[in-house]
Amino acid sequence: MTQSKFASKRAQAKWKRDLAIYNEFNELTKDPTALKGEVSRHLMAKYGLFSATTIWSIRRNVEKRLMEDA
Repeated sequence: MTQSKFASKRAQAKWKRDLAIYNEFNELTKDPTALKGEVSRHLMAKYGLFSATTIWSIRRNVEKRLMEDA
C-alpha cells in the first residue's frame, strides 16, 4: 500500500518505517534457526523502540493494511 498523497509527512514517514520493520522482520525470520524474540530485540535497538509489543503491533497493522489492498 502506498500512502495517499494527502497524508501528512509524519504519516508517510511512519508508514515507511513500519513497512521497513515488517519487511525486515519477515526477511530475518525466514531462517528457521532465527528466534523471533531476538529478531524483535534487534529491530527495537535499530529503530529506537522500547517494547517488543510495539514490533508485534506494527507487524499486525502493516499486514492488515496490505491485506486490505489485495
